[in-house]
Amino acid sequence: MGLSVQRTLAEFCGAVLLEKKPAALFSSEISRVQFFEAKALLQESGLELSILCVRRRKKVCLAYDCALLELSLTHCVTRGVLERLGYPADAPLEEMLHTLKQRAQGCPSDTFPHEIGFFLGYPPVDVVGFIALSGRRYKYSCLWKVYGDVEQAKTLCQEFETCRQISCRHIELGGSLQTLRQKTKRAG
Repeated sequence: MGLSVQRTLAEFCGAVLLEKKPAALFSSEISRVQFFEAKALLQESGLELSILCVRRRKKVCLAYDCALLELSLTHCVTRGVLERLGYPADAPLEEMLHTLKQRAQGCPSDTFPHEIGFFLGYPPVDVVGFIALSGRRYKYSCLWKVYGDVEQAKTLCQEFETCRQISCRHIELGGSLQTLRQKTKRAG
């Protein structure tokens, strides 16, 4: 696996690799072969990689930690909103992801289903606010639009950025995604 692929995955998936976030979304013009190489590399690190949809010839990929994502989706507000949006009640993660893929594929090319924020680990109050207000009248904007606690969102966004920097630096110094993930598991 090339250094550039590991660097790209570290860039977009740092917070997932360091267990601060359940999932990350990124798009790339990677070939089918490159996708399966990236998927294998992430699987060696304990993560999964799935294609949600294709937009403008780019594959929109979701990298995720199964255990963290399952836990994230059990929040009562999250579960209630997802059920109202047509997600199967108390379904296993694979079914939830299948529904997300179907909804993503049905969206116009410049949008995603708003509930994707639940999958990406954004605070439920912010995802619900975004859905209810159609992305308007937010208090603050970082990686997502904030409708709840601005200071909490700033702190969380900074944690995600720090994870990105740590992951990228680890790769630049000759480490791998797998060794980065192993260090995180040992520290936890």
